[in-house]
Amino acid sequence: MYYQIIRSFIGGFVTSAYVISFPKSGRTWLRMLIADYYSKVYELNLTPSFYQLWRQNYRVPIIQFTHMGSSEEDFLEFNFNYKKMLKKKVVCLIRDPRDVIVSYYFHKTRRERRLRDLTIQDFIQNEIYGISRIIGFMNLMAEIINQYDNLKIISYESIHKNPEAILKSVLEFLGEFQINNYYINKAVCDCSFTNMRGMEMGVELNHFSMKLRNFDDPQSYKVREGKVGGYVNYLSDEDIDKLNVYIKKNLNKMYKY
Repeated sequence: MYYQIIRSFIGGFVTSAYVISFPKSGRTWLRMLIADYYSKVYELNLTPSFYQLWRQNYRVPIIQFTHMGSSEEDFLEFNFNYKKMLKKKVVCLIRDPRDVIVSYYFHKTRRERRLRDLTIQDFIQNEIYGISRIIGFMNLMAEIINQYDNLKIISYESIHKNPEAILKSVLEFLGEFQINNYYINKAVCDCSFTNMRGMEMGVELNHFSMKLRNFDDPQSYKVREGKVGGYVNYLSDEDIDKLNVYIKKNLNKMYKY
C-alpha cells in the first residue's frame, strides 16, 4: 500500500504530459505507438505503462492517459483539473463521435457486459454514455484548446491517414527533437491493427488494459475493428440522420465532423 502511494506521488510529480480523450477515441493505439517508439530507442521491455518505461530509463517521459471523468458513472460533470496541466504538455485526442458511440456501445455491452441488454438506440440516448455526453466532452476540450498554448489536438482519423507523421509530430511536441525515423516506421508497423490484435490475444504485454475478455466474441476485444466510418455498418439510416442533426446543432464548430 505504501509503495503504491509513493509511486503515485513520484509519478504525478514527474509527469511531463497528459493525453485526454473520450473513451474509444483511439488512445490505446496512440499509447502503444509512443510506447513502442521509446522501447526501441532505449532498448526497453515494451509496456503500455509509461511509469514502467520510465523506471527502466528515466529519459522516457511519464505520460498520463486520462478520460478526465468522461468514463465515470457516478457523476455527469467532467473532472478536468486545469491547475495540474498548466505547466504540462497536453494532447487532446478526438474521433468522429458517430464512430465513438458505436465502439463505446460494444465496449460497455460486450467487453464490460454491464449494459448487455441495452439496444444501441437506447445507448445513443443515454445521458451517461450517449451522444450528449460525447459532444459535451468534446466541447469542453474545445474550451481548453482556446485557453492554453501548451496543447496539441490530433484526431483518430489523422493517425489512420498518416500514422508516421502524427507520431513524429506528437514526439516533437513532447520535446523529442532527435527523432529516429527508422524507429518511427517500426513502431507504426509493430502497432498495426493485426499486430495490436495479436498483442491482445497474446501474453507478451501482460497489462490489464489489453486483457482479453472473450476470445469467441470479436466485438468484446479492446482492439475491435480500427476503422474510420465503420459506424455505417451498425447504425440504421434513421439513427445516422438523427446523430448528424444532433452533431451539427450541438458540436463546437472547430470540429469538422
